[in-house]
Amino acid sequence: MARGLLLSEAGMRRNGACGRRPPQSTRRGGTQRRDSRSTASADVTQGGSVVQELKIAVTVRQMALAGMLGLCGAWAATGAAQTEGTAKASRAEFLSPVGTKLDQAGIHPEINLVQFWLGNPSLGERVHEQEALTLIAVGADLNLHKIARIPGATVHFEELFVPATADLEYGGYVADEIGGQPPPYIPEVYHLTWFTWDQTLVENRLRFEIGKANPGRYFAKTVCNQEFTCQSPLLQYEGGAGVNPAPYANWLGRVVVNVTPSLQLQAAEWRSTAAFPWTNGWEWNKTATDSNIYAFDASYRTPNPMDPRAKNYELLFTHNTATQVDPYTHATEHGVSGLYMGGKQAFWVGGARKAPVPQSLSAFASTNIAFSEHNTTGLTATANWGVQANGPFAKRPFDSYSLKMTWMRETPNEQLYLKAQNVAAGGDGKIAGRDSIGIGPDANFILSKSVILSPYMVHTFHANTMMAPTYGGKMQDGWTGGVLFVFLLDKMTGMAR
Repeated sequence: MARGLLLSEAGMRRNGACGRRPPQSTRRGGTQRRDSRSTASADVTQGGSVVQELKIAVTVRQMALAGMLGLCGAWAATGAAQTEGTAKASRAEFLSPVGTKLDQAGIHPEINLVQFWLGNPSLGERVHEQEALTLIAVGADLNLHKIARIPGATVHFEELFVPATADLEYGGYVADEIGGQPPPYIPEVYHLTWFTWDQTLVENRLRFEIGKANPGRYFAKTVCNQEFTCQSPLLQYEGGAGVNPAPYANWLGRVVVNVTPSLQLQAAEWRSTAAFPWTNGWEWNKTATDSNIYAFDASYRTPNPMDPRAKNYELLFTHNTATQVDPYTHATEHGVSGLYMGGKQAFWVGGARKAPVPQSLSAFASTNIAFSEHNTTGLTATANWGVQANGPFAKRPFDSYSLKMTWMRETPNEQLYLKAQNVAAGGDGKIAGRDSIGIGPDANFILSKSVILSPYMVHTFHANTMMAPTYGGKMQDGWTGGVLFVFLLDKMTGMAR
């Protein structure tokens, strides 16, 4: 990609979807998400109790939403309503008869809404800014075995609507890569986010999927409590794995081998578009900014995501064919390879109280590494690690809380580039070092089986200006935060089984 294009898009360091500059190339499914909502049906059958069926049903919907928007945390994605919330929700499920008939016909609808409110009280080029977005996902899984007698075949479809946005410049006002990374930048109103043919063979041991999708549904699944706050620029842009931030979809093909119920191997190719914010998912032709990504993935996950001792490990290798442009020297390289590693495991499980889900403490960690320090993104490595408490309070057994630390390391030439930009903007060139660190709490409150509340706060140390490189002032460390509401409207109305 020509450096001129990169410079013309440098301002979009402010505006990248999920906060990052888009064409400098701004998230995936829950940690214990499965590849398809249909695969959870067996768990419902085997669950036994009403509570287990409820938990699995909510898991399926939340995993699907997490895959599309990259919003729900792991525990929220495997949580469920408390008993009183369940009773209240059941009275509102006025479309349950319709949902039952659709399910019998092989149609599994999805209607979900996510509301964002984000703010930066003390960190950024401009503080006290706020961003708000409303996202609505409408789609369905079509079981072609029931509909057309094609064994093992499913068609996934999902369209995203963004009816309301406010202050999409928020990520640039924050300026720092950690504090400003999460905010979505979605200037278009309509997006095709999922349209694939999914085929299973050999008793579900082999599977093929091809079509339009976001690779984050299947690869580098976050291990954090809140997926929204656990994204890596080295995963999302053309300087890394090219997994365009959710909800953006592109052409993808993958082959899956289920070696055991826990061990899964995947090989895939997907297309990445540097100018993804100005796409709607329905494009058929390749653009000048497109690249191809080749990936191999190995993961080990406990088959039952409700198991309090569930294990989750993943290793992903990628190669991106996008031309890499050094941010300082403008020298180019053909392609970049990278690595993702992530893991999560409970190290303590309580057993004293009587509850649908026991208390537990989990540790998680993940890292992304680029094998070239001249990559376009300007980062050498990123990492997240922390501790998560699941159901610490007896009256709210499905809530989760975590304390997480994030680390990002700039490449040497990205540091030189930011210094030069600061001086050119009238600054003294005295900017933060290559390492930025963020630390803060987050939580997922399961208010009912169809409503999730997810607040978070992050304090950034050694704040940089990667998302606003032309800022000539001196960045001060500070806080950013936000609140997400997730409404599973299909569950709320009884449309989803």
